[in-house]
Amino acid sequence: MTTTRRGFLGALAAAPQLLAQNPRDVRIVDVAMSREDYTYRAPLKFGGAIVDRVTLLNVNVTIADRAGRSAKGFGSMPLGNIWAFPSKTMNYSQTLAAMNTLAAKLRTITASCTDYAHPV
Repeated sequence: MTTTRRGFLGALAAAPQLLAQNPRDVRIVDVAMSREDYTYRAPLKFGGAIVDRVTLLNVNVTIADRAGRSAKGFGSMPLGNIWAFPSKTMNYSQTLAAMNTLAAKLRTITASCTDYAHPV
């Protein structure tokens, strides 16, 4: 790959735009997690496995912009360990524990990010 003078100067001219602050940029202030366990009225067969319960992972996130305004958001999803991590050697509780551990690690990583960036 050959660098041309024109390409180098173009990249150099664009560099300040990469460092410019966007007024829409936000940072994560807080990430909180909770779980809800439910038992189905009747078992479901999904992906060849029978499931009689579900654990929902709920996440609440607080963000703030550079002006100090804040907003809160909420998301929820089922931890579908039976079909997401099918295992012949681990039982339901073990695969659910693995998903809970992963979710907790992701929460910690996400909460530790304090950089401002575009919200999407």
